[in-house]
Amino acid sequence: MPTSLDEYRRLRDTRVGVDRTRTLSFYRTLSSTVSIVSAMSEELGPLGLTVSAVSAVSAEPPLLSVCLAHESQTLRAAAESGRFAVHVLQAHQRGLATEFATSNTPRFRAHGFAHTFGAPVLTEAETWTVCDVVDTCGYGDRTLLIGHVIHTHEGTKGAPLVWHDSSFLPVTEHQERD
Repeated sequence: MPTSLDEYRRLRDTRVGVDRTRTLSFYRTLSSTVSIVSAMSEELGPLGLTVSAVSAVSAEPPLLSVCLAHESQTLRAAAESGRFAVHVLQAHQRGLATEFATSNTPRFRAHGFAHTFGAPVLTEAETWTVCDVVDTCGYGDRTLLIGHVIHTHEGTKGAPLVWHDSSFLPVTEHQERD
């Protein structure tokens, strides 16, 4: 056990990390809500993709974070337009999640959307928010996108769709609250 900060840093800097396979195996045990992130590209129109890395950052000011691959066209569109939307999916929307997770598909052609507060919002999404981009920062093979929430919409509440162990799963014990 290191006894000083300098000793910890020396050990940390010489330590070999866990191999990728074991790291990804661990990541598969992390359950998370499934969302679709969308943004409007001037050149390509509405873009979006399925993500499982969305998190509340702060209530005051209202901030949330999204992790996207560096090369994501949706990330590029959000950065260029300064806006993006996050749609939280419900258990019955597994097909929508799969469609937006599939590369090289015209994702918005089969789905209605509204240009809302400068971002494409899927009309079939029950719960969504629109954010202003306030910061981006690269970490490893991902970019952390920080958004300032400017509008939220909560429609019919239902059981969320969850990503766990490389599968979309419904939450089986969902309790409605007043």
